[in-house]
Amino acid sequence: MSQRVSLFIDYQNAYGQARDLFHQPDDDPTCGQFRPWALGEFVCGQYNERHPGEPPLELNEVRLYRGEPVRRMSQVAYDAFQRQRAAWEQAGVQVFSAPLQYDQHGEPQAEKEIDVQLAIDFVIGAVERTYDVGVLFSFDRDLLPALRYVRAQQASHCRADVAGWGGIRDGRYLSPPGQRPVRHLVGKSDYQRLADATDYTKRSSNYRRARRQRRRR
Repeated sequence: MSQRVSLFIDYQNAYGQARDLFHQPDDDPTCGQFRPWALGEFVCGQYNERHPGEPPLELNEVRLYRGEPVRRMSQVAYDAFQRQRAAWEQAGVQVFSAPLQYDQHGEPQAEKEIDVQLAIDFVIGAVERTYDVGVLFSFDRDLLPALRYVRAQQASHCRADVAGWGGIRDGRYLSPPGQRPVRHLVGKSDYQRLADATDYTKRSSNYRRARRQRRRR
């Protein structure tokens, strides 16, 4: 019998870490983007290949969390996010967003509100048994309390794993002190196959089609 997997992605954190690890600071802003659903399929497939004697992981849902640009602060960023969101949802990803906060200079700040939502949903998913394996893809240590709770209090019926870019030597994954959760690490060559080079600041026919489909629902 397969194990239902829910992948929780802290997108801006994962995007920034991908740029730090695999790109140069002056690379195009599209560098660091990746395809969330394809990432979930990769995580499950990689684990199944390495653990053939265990019940296989089956991707049930991908939940992506990120801050949403505010239109009055940046029309270009707002429009780009709407196109990117439409592409993610068309692929089956559930997207959760909250308006970004800006400083006095108009620069976006930390995404604390959406990070809290991710942590709450990760815990609720375990309590309500919506997943057998919850995979947390983030490098933000603020999420450690949620990870610790699920591992300590819900271990009788589910497993809490972590995922991140790179390999063991990179050490870019969450790991509660004294605990060794299952780690799903995505190296450079695999990241390159999952990368999304789309420039979402440009309108495309695919975006218009996805937008029409969303309106029909």
